[in-house]
Amino acid sequence: MKLIRRVVVLLCIIFLVGCTSLSTLNDVAQLKKIVVSLCVVAFSGCYSTLSTVKDADQSTGISKEFNSDIESTKSWALTSIGRLNINIIETFENEHGFNILFSKDATPMLYFEADASSGEVGRVLIYEKGGATMVSVHSRLRVITQFTGTHEQDFATAIFTGMNELISR
Repeated sequence: MKLIRRVVVLLCIIFLVGCTSLSTLNDVAQLKKIVVSLCVVAFSGCYSTLSTVKDADQSTGISKEFNSDIESTKSWALTSIGRLNINIIETFENEHGFNILFSKDATPMLYFEADASSGEVGRVLIYEKGGATMVSVHSRLRVITQFTGTHEQDFATAIFTGMNELISR
């Protein structure tokens, strides 16, 4: 997915640079408008919000099974998330289970800086399945076309690692 985003951005840049170097053609301005319009269309609607993750299907995300009661699991998840550099926005119960919505703030955007990010949004869903308690982590980059930032696997690994540390105490 990251590779596709980079290719799309690079193609847009190449087209824009190519259009400016073809100044002898009469319809360069028209071609520029078309390329810019295509880039805008390609990137519009590519912004994730808390609603995006809040309304996601229960099976979406990376899940892990815990052999503990749901109340302890909620406590471990909240503590683990609280230790990370992310903001807990809302917690609530619904028909799917206990939800924790979180966001990570944007960091300065220097094009290829390793930790630059437009921010991320996510949901931790805790629910009972059989005799176990399931924890599912689902997150999205705020801007779908961003190259860097914290991805779903990274959030899940950090949250589950923190929970395992708390359990082993």
